[in-house]
Amino acid sequence: MGMLTKSFSRIGEFLAWWRRELAGVVPRRLRRALRGDRGDALFCFDGQSVRLAHRVDGRETQLKSVDLTGQSPTAFWRDVRRSFGRLDPSRVPQTLRIPSGKALRKKIELPLAAEENLSEVVAFEMDRRTPFRATDVYYDQRVVGRDTKAGKLNVELLVAPRRIVEAALAEAAEWRIRPYRLEAEGDDTGAGDPLDLLPPDYRATGTWSRTFYSLLLILALGLLIAAVAIPLEQNERTAARLKDEVRLARAQATEVEALRVELATLTTNGRTIVDQRTNQPLAIAVIAELTRLLPDDSWVFQVRLDPGEVQVHGYAAVAAGLIERFERSELLEGVRFRSPVTRDGRVGLERFHLSATVLTGDG
Repeated sequence: MGMLTKSFSRIGEFLAWWRRELAGVVPRRLRRALRGDRGDALFCFDGQSVRLAHRVDGRETQLKSVDLTGQSPTAFWRDVRRSFGRLDPSRVPQTLRIPSGKALRKKIELPLAAEENLSEVVAFEMDRRTPFRATDVYYDQRVVGRDTKAGKLNVELLVAPRRIVEAALAEAAEWRIRPYRLEAEGDDTGAGDPLDLLPPDYRATGTWSRTFYSLLLILALGLLIAAVAIPLEQNERTAARLKDEVRLARAQATEVEALRVELATLTTNGRTIVDQRTNQPLAIAVIAELTRLLPDDSWVFQVRLDPGEVQVHGYAAVAAGLIERFERSELLEGVRFRSPVTRDGRVGLERFHLSATVLTGDG
């Protein structure tokens, strides 16, 4: 008789769990039908107390806080049940919350094409858009707007450090709370379910351990085997397909990053060239200035224009006077002869070779 009672008790526990699991993955309307419109039990630990709330179809009712000081898990659940009245919070989906100040909520803009692999793209962009690396946080995101004309996707992002999420889950486990969601306070916008920070590994561990237990009970519940086995098989096929898509997305992301680095390098080099051209006077301006400065009784047979310097070879009646004329130029400075001035008897003029520093645009 005792074994039979124990078996029926386990079957009842399995059915309650199965209903909670279905309630977490189906749309709100169907969820209401599955669980008799009983909603979610919300728990938010804050120091030595836990704030309780009851959510039905997106509308919340705040309940009293339960003091944890000196409590045992059994006494804690006794207080929780009293707070919920006729509703048993252990038989409805349980949602764990962390205070809003422990999570970062941000809206970001991404290319429209990112929607196909949104989670992977957000992870790739995490260190650029937030103070964290993707490996140091748990996060969730949702699309809040699309600008097809501009090709932009507006995304709301919720991020929390791993240490905060894992500490919250450890505290919940200590008080025998089994959350199917982990949210941040203040995220109930009314535009669908709040963002979920529950770690993927935690979900996988919880689901598979309960699934193993449920399979043992399904042997005695043949009518339930199709309802459990078929969705699992479909999930495995979906997971295999998603793995291939993620692998492809990562390869594409790596290629995009390489192109981004190459583009940045080309942009930097292009700016350097533009800056040099902007700061360095045009050769025609230097030639025009030399033409203005040289007296009519002189002529030039060679001009060499290097970056920041000009050299002039030529003949003049009195070469010494060229230094003073060139020094009056607003384009030149540091005028000097590069070699001694000599007199060429063939032309009756002094041969000179002088150089000057060409002032740049920022000089």
